[in-house]
Amino acid sequence: MSAGYLHSCGLRTDATLRCWGWNAKGQSDVPAGRFAAVSTSGDHTCGLRTDQTITCWGHNEHGQADAPAGEFIAVSAGVVLSCGVKVGELTAVCWGSGEDGRSDVPSGRFIAVSAGGWHACGLRTDQTITCWGLNEDGQADAPAGRFIAVSAGSGHSCGLRADQTITCWGFNGHGRAEAPAGEFIAVSAGHHHSCGLKTDQTATCWGSNSFGGNWRAGQSDAPARLYAPDYQPEAADGSSEATPVTLNPAMDGGGILSSGSTHSCALRVDQTVTCWGDNESGKANPPTEKFTAVVAGASHSCGLRVDQTVTCWGDNTFGQSEAPAGAFTAITQYCGLRTDHTITCWGLDILGRTRGAPSGMFLILSVAGLHACGLRTNQAITCWPTSGLDLSGQPEAPAGQFTAVAAGNFHSCAVRTNRTIRCWGANDSGQSEAPAGTFVAVAPGGFHSCGLRTDQAITCWGDNGSGQSSPPAGNYLAVSAGQLHSCGLRVDQTITCWGSNEDLGGTYIGQLDVPSGLFGP
Repeated sequence: MSAGYLHSCGLRTDATLRCWGWNAKGQSDVPAGRFAAVSTSGDHTCGLRTDQTITCWGHNEHGQADAPAGEFIAVSAGVVLSCGVKVGELTAVCWGSGEDGRSDVPSGRFIAVSAGGWHACGLRTDQTITCWGLNEDGQADAPAGRFIAVSAGSGHSCGLRADQTITCWGFNGHGRAEAPAGEFIAVSAGHHHSCGLKTDQTATCWGSNSFGGNWRAGQSDAPARLYAPDYQPEAADGSSEATPVTLNPAMDGGGILSSGSTHSCALRVDQTVTCWGDNESGKANPPTEKFTAVVAGASHSCGLRVDQTVTCWGDNTFGQSEAPAGAFTAITQYCGLRTDHTITCWGLDILGRTRGAPSGMFLILSVAGLHACGLRTNQAITCWPTSGLDLSGQPEAPAGQFTAVAAGNFHSCAVRTNRTIRCWGANDSGQSEAPAGTFVAVAPGGFHSCGLRTDQAITCWGDNGSGQSSPPAGNYLAVSAGQLHSCGLRVDQTITCWGSNEDLGGTYIGQLDVPSGLFGP
């Protein structure tokens, strides 16, 4: 959903758009095609298509609807300009009015962008915020610190910090920049007011509570009810929606880092894949192509190419390396999430049966040895056995709404909408006894689990016989748990692994011997 000035738009579950409201400039006349995200403004709208191109429509006096060619991972429509983040290089670009430096986007790598009234802000890959354009009220003077979301309003901006507090800056008429205390999971800056979604799923707004001559219009009167957050918090204000090339911490390893049983794989900044550790059957020998995501299985690995097709390498005894044709947005060991949000699986299980997948539309998919789990579009979880076996109840997903789900060997874990973790299934080593606190991601492994906290620290629990549950201190962007080892992607884009460097028989494998270089988006 994205609400503009006098019109709104919604992205349907079939990837089509519907807009309604004021249409004097054609801002509600949606073009045909399939979309992955939408952003509305005053008199124009922009949509990110499933092929990662951008289309804008409506008012175009300043060229704000003249979207450039190329592939993008994010789009945001402002008043007199629009902005996007490009695939691959992750650079930001703006089009429309260039006055006051609005189109003078700073160099660097970004994961999100938000176009406001006469300025824009971007969230960099190092989680700092940079703003540019009109700055007469300080709306472009972004504060220092680490953030997970940014929203540019009319004369002010707001950011959601890594500690889940909100900071706003710029014009403060009616208190629109005076964010309340508390912990939040989303923020959106409007024209005269701002709103935030708290960790308890209640919404609160601040600033002007009137419009025009009506001094009780109520735009700051958030109803007392529960709200479901966007499943990817970095798209807090709806201005951008993560795609496979963007680090999504809600996924195990963020789609960038994946730990298998005795090997790991990661996506470098140049979009090539590197694997290390056990190389039986060639599972650590990725092809020399460009990818947007990678997953390491027990005896094989798979990668999502930049053209959204899947290729796998390594053992193919059960057909697990024979990925089907078609376009996908996310992959696991032997299942993929297609662009229409349906799931397709391939290969046979250990009993020689075809791996099944439930019908319906999903946002996140995770597959382990004997079962798989998916987060549906209504934020409910569905799990199913992939081998005809249910040894520990791991396919029996709990009720409720969640933002992430991940499957381990014999247990599963998920992040609830209040950012707490719930695990189920086997618990012989305490791997399902999740600690208290707030998290953005969870990664269940063999007999242990790890979670990425909202303060970017990693916590692991369960079996620690090889040190796989003793992560080093530091700030991380993603975490992935294997059989006897775990790995984390640090904020400086290097990878650290801990735990056993051998297989179960005591033979040196080298799954902790991480190659040098930079990884991630």
